[in-house]
Amino acid sequence: MAAVREGHYSLKHLVSEVMGIDEGDLKRPGRREAVQRSRELISLIARRHGDVGLGELARYLQVKELSTPSHAVRRAEERMKNDLGFARQLRRVLKILDHSSIRA
Repeated sequence: MAAVREGHYSLKHLVSEVMGIDEGDLKRPGRREAVQRSRELISLIARRHGDVGLGELARYLQVKELSTPSHAVRRAEERMKNDLGFARQLRRVLKILDHSSIRA
């Protein structure tokens, strides 16, 4: 995890590392569970812990509809209640972010 030690990386890169997926998978259409969870995690962090609007988030995730990141945030909030692994991954990402600088 060299990127984590450097302290400068993108949110997509950080989440893909924590979730164990290829960063390029976030850009491709698909509904693979790990990719979907990663997109939800990015959406939740951007909306709840950053100052990111839905339009900006939709562009960042390369989706056309504003409802896509909005739904992703809601799904992530539900996962937080029912999936301890997901909650742990969120805490891990937030902890790393607390100790670093990040670029979109």
